[in-house]
Amino acid sequence: MSKICKKCNKEFPKWIVVDGKERNLQSRKFCFDCSPWGKHNTKKLDIPKFKTKVIKNCQVCNRIHYHPKSNTCQACIFQKKKKDKQKKVYDIVGRECWLCGYDRCLKALCFHHIDPKTKEFILTVREMVGFKWERVQKEMKKCMLVCTNCHNEIHDSLISNEKCFQLYQDKWKKINDKDSSNIF
Repeated sequence: MSKICKKCNKEFPKWIVVDGKERNLQSRKFCFDCSPWGKHNTKKLDIPKFKTKVIKNCQVCNRIHYHPKSNTCQACIFQKKKKDKQKKVYDIVGRECWLCGYDRCLKALCFHHIDPKTKEFILTVREMVGFKWERVQKEMKKCMLVCTNCHNEIHDSLISNEKCFQLYQDKWKKINDKDSSNIF
């Protein structure tokens, strides 16, 4: 009597002599070609190791990517998330420095924590993308939007903490009054 290999469908014997000893192969699923003796090959040989990669071009940047479920590469997906979250934040807090009104370059704007003791993380574009919206919102509520010049002046005590705190309270009150249903 013989058995049939589950991978190549060849017949192989149920008993065989190996190194002078008779061996029982009745529980064996694969022939010696597919699974050599003594190699302890217990992997599922009848299932392919890797799924075939689907090579596609990204619809946005036209780079080659291998994601089987998406037509967009991971870099473009990340950039879209970044832009969407950034837009959401700036729609809430505005696109200008709360102190001096600077609005020429969004990259020159940053968040200043009013109370550094309550800071959980620095609120930058990178962190905005990495955290859930609720966490970004919570951290944003502790900050005021300032340009880099004003931010440095605050840290050098050229702009008083009282002025910053008063402006922070007034601005967040206006933001909450303006659109309280969508923000908080």
